[in-house]
Amino acid sequence: MRTLPTLLTAAVLSLTIGTAHAQSREVFVNGQRLTSAQLNGLQRMHCARIPDGAYWLNTRTGAWGYAGNGRVQGYLGDPCRQGGGSRRKSLSERGLLYTPGDLNFR
Repeated sequence: MRTLPTLLTAAVLSLTIGTAHAQSREVFVNGQRLTSAQLNGLQRMHCARIPDGAYWLNTRTGAWGYAGNGRVQGYLGDPCRQGGGSRRKSLSERGLLYTPGDLNFR
């Protein structure tokens, strides 16, 4: 009977730790710390997870880089155009698309 309270305590603690971890992201863009909602929106636009760190972003061109370094590292949405993110390659991109005449069935 002692197992149930221990399991419940462990479950509550794991949920609390998971929630705290989700809120502890530290992403700064143009000197401003992003809220969870802002970060989620930016990640959707970029088609990739954005690691914690400090960045600059030119909102007019979409160019971005690391704070303190003026060199352009990429453009917002590059992973979307390169097939990144959660999109799986199509059958033809993986070389798995055949026409009926390509296969010999016997």
